[in-house]
Amino acid sequence: MDIKDIIDFLGAISAVLGAGFAFAALLVSRQANGISREAKRIANDQVEEEKEQNLRAMAASIQAWYATSAKRDESREWAVIIRNEGPMSGVLYDLDFRVISGMKNNSPIVKILKIKRLPPGSYFAKSVDGDLSPHGFEWPLWLSDEVRFAPITSSDKYFIEKFSFKDHLMTKWEWDHENGLRKVSSSM
Repeated sequence: MDIKDIIDFLGAISAVLGAGFAFAALLVSRQANGISREAKRIANDQVEEEKEQNLRAMAASIQAWYATSAKRDESREWAVIIRNEGPMSGVLYDLDFRVISGMKNNSPIVKILKIKRLPPGSYFAKSVDGDLSPHGFEWPLWLSDEVRFAPITSSDKYFIEKFSFKDHLMTKWEWDHENGLRKVSSSM
């Protein structure tokens, strides 16, 4: 074997080794790209999960219950108490409360309270009868220390049956006794 053959042989081995190293580099690169894509997917999932948790925390900042004044005479007043408070609370839209307000002929008396916009805070909406209000409630007012209402906690005749609202992103939420709070739809 002469020197030229040795050089050709070494060149062929170098080419094969170079191709092998290039193939190994390609495999490592593809694996790195896969890991990068997976890390990006996990990060995006975490961001989406955090957004969802923030929306749920904001939606959970609203509470409502039926209440009565401390008076026990004819002037006793009934109201829906609404609290939109908490670190994540914001303006809520298109609130719709379905309230059971007593019984008549063994059937529940249903009243509807509709509110277009509700800023953070505590409110009460007095229950009224007759033609004073189209839905059975006055406009919500600020709840203050001077206004005293006691929550009705053990009655099957006076309670909030369900309510719905939209958050600041126009995501619709609904609450009822069977399902609790749940997202109904999203505008996103």
